[in-house]
Amino acid sequence: MVVAVLDRRLRVLDVVTLAEGTTAHATAPTADILRTVLSRGGQAFALAHNHPGGSLEPSPTDRTTTVQVRAAAEACGLRFLDHLVVAGEDWRAI
Repeated sequence: MVVAVLDRRLRVLDVVTLAEGTTAHATAPTADILRTVLSRGGQAFALAHNHPGGSLEPSPTDRTTTVQVRAAAEACGLRFLDHLVVAGEDWRAI
C-alpha cells in the first residue's frame, strides 16, 4: 500500500510505501496513514494498493478501510482524494 501525499494545490510532496503484504493481504492502520501525511506537511492524500491476483474488485476490507480513512481524514482536516486498486495495467477507485 502506498500513500501519495499532496499539498493544498494537489501537488505531490511524497509517495510513501506504508505496507508490503503477501499476495493475499497488506494493511496499514489508519493512524499510520494520517501520521505519514501530517509528518510530511500534506493537506491531501490518496491511497493505492495492488491486487496481484488480477481482480479489480475491492475486498470487504478495502471498502472498510476506505470508509475509516475518509472519516478520520475529515476529522483531521485532511482531504482524502481516493483509494485505488491496481491490477496489472488496470485500476479502479473504491
